[in-house]
Amino acid sequence: MMKRLPAICLLALCQFTFAKDYTLNINGQTYDIGLDQPETITLPDGAELVLDLKLKDQIEYTRPYYSFSHTNKLRPAFSEINEIVSQTNMATALGVMVLVQEYQGADPATLVDRMAEQLTKEEVNYGYTYQEEEMTRKIGDYTLVGKKVVTELKEDDDQWVREVLTVYNGEMGLLIITMIDETTNAGEKQIITDFWDTLKITLD
Repeated sequence: MMKRLPAICLLALCQFTFAKDYTLNINGQTYDIGLDQPETITLPDGAELVLDLKLKDQIEYTRPYYSFSHTNKLRPAFSEINEIVSQTNMATALGVMVLVQEYQGADPATLVDRMAEQLTKEEVNYGYTYQEEEMTRKIGDYTLVGKKVVTELKEDDDQWVREVLTVYNGEMGLLIITMIDETTNAGEKQIITDFWDTLKITLD
């Protein structure tokens, strides 16, 4: 049977191929180069150089209060929701998602239940079973607190696992959501694993 799409519809961030969208300045002379497009340039003294611009397999994404590494096939998207809340979203076409929201002067812990409900409401209405449990994650000196939520439709072999966690230091709060279909491929699962393995929090 055909699986349902995840409750949240997000734009997958694609890997784009750029055509000489970068410039390199050598001793005041500017050269146009492209990603994964080797280019031979001739310097004013006649010497030739071969330029080959590539992305690392793992790229670090950094915000003032946290950082993590991700595959170069994805592009985290940052947006400001209002004066208090901003967020970074990273998602794939199959619905794997990492969402980090920053709360200036507010504790997002009160939003955990509401987020869990909103993320799963459509699936529950469709007939998925719903299970939740309290959980914590230790990231450096910080303890994230929240819930793990699992929705499942056995006849479709479809199981979604979401974690909704928060941390707050009295001035700045983070709300972190991860979402994955447990039946998806190993490469997609690695996105979530890499996020948690490389996440660093610097609220103080």
